[in-house]
Amino acid sequence: MYNLNKSAQEFIKKHNLLNENLTVNKIKDIIKSYGFAIYEYDGYCSYAEEILKRIGALDYSKHTNSFTYYDSDNMIVFIRKGLGEDDRLSLLLHECCHIYLDHPATCKTIINTDVKREHDANLLAELITSKLNRGIKVKRVLLPAFLIVVLSSVIICLIGININNNYVLYERPNVSSGEVNMQASVAEQSEALLSDTSNTNVSSSESAIVNMSSVYWTENGEVYHLYKNCQHLKNSTEVFSGTPENSGKERCCKTCLGRVAIEYQN
Repeated sequence: MYNLNKSAQEFIKKHNLLNENLTVNKIKDIIKSYGFAIYEYDGYCSYAEEILKRIGALDYSKHTNSFTYYDSDNMIVFIRKGLGEDDRLSLLLHECCHIYLDHPATCKTIINTDVKREHDANLLAELITSKLNRGIKVKRVLLPAFLIVVLSSVIICLIGININNNYVLYERPNVSSGEVNMQASVAEQSEALLSDTSNTNVSSSESAIVNMSSVYWTENGEVYHLYKNCQHLKNSTEVFSGTPENSGKERCCKTCLGRVAIEYQN
């Protein structure tokens, strides 16, 4: 006894129907894969009619749209010409279900099948069609949802990358542990050096440092200088000038800071 629901699932899986559209050509390919030929007849003199005469099924063919014939020499599915695409698909699937359920092995021709075999072939075809239609509906629902999820993920990733790039753009450069105590700003360093001067001199020197529009540095140097003639720049062949931000250096030369303190103290 057949488990037709299971047979329908196995048929769909075996012939990969969930990934392909169920068409007349697909069913024809499946029928041929079981060793059966397919002939279309139209009542006129043709090769199909000659075969129908030879097997004694010509009269029967005039009263039906499709049937399957099987004997030791012939394995043939006949279908009438001129039918619509939906009718051809339905009829060929029905005959294919007869073949899949191995009905031809138990009778010479499907013309002679009993009511039980006809019922099973009809039911199997309906189950296959129903499962495929259900799969198509699920795809129609899930595909847009899947696309929305993918697009949302892409947008979130792009936003995250943009935020990360902005963070990197404004992030202060990392320094080694040995330089942690040397990260103070120019104002903080000058304040430490000027701590013993009078309030007036401290205020004046700090103001001068802050108002300096140009500083000087070398490409490989670790600090920028407040004076172009700083002793540490004497042996440098190429000296750049600009704002402290342009220099890319984190701190100011201590010698220059001391010189500023001395100048404004006097």
